[in-house]
Amino acid sequence: MCAQFLHLDVSQNNDIAVVRIKDKSIDAISTQEVADELFSLVKEHGVNKIVLNLGNVEFLQSMALGRFVALKELTSGANGELRLCNLRPTVAELFEITGLTEVLDIRHDQDAALEGL
Repeated sequence: MCAQFLHLDVSQNNDIAVVRIKDKSIDAISTQEVADELFSLVKEHGVNKIVLNLGNVEFLQSMALGRFVALKELTSGANGELRLCNLRPTVAELFEITGLTEVLDIRHDQDAALEGL
């Protein structure tokens, strides 16, 4: 994949896109930009398996959570899967509070997220 993204670093691991969000903060404006880039991986580049590494993200606007759920639905609709990993404690707490740990597949680290995918 040779696409360039403003907010994402994307690498391939077999048929899996390993995506690291570059931003430390995902605010109201960057939420849509990040979502557009993530959705384009599936819609324009044919990726259906994504490991989303949130290790850099220190702050996450709550509306970004809805975008991650939409991305999960999009990958599932393409017979794929979305896994998140490396959540910082403050970000992990947001996922816990909203109950999204029951909806999204969240793994401790990138190796665990890649395992069996």
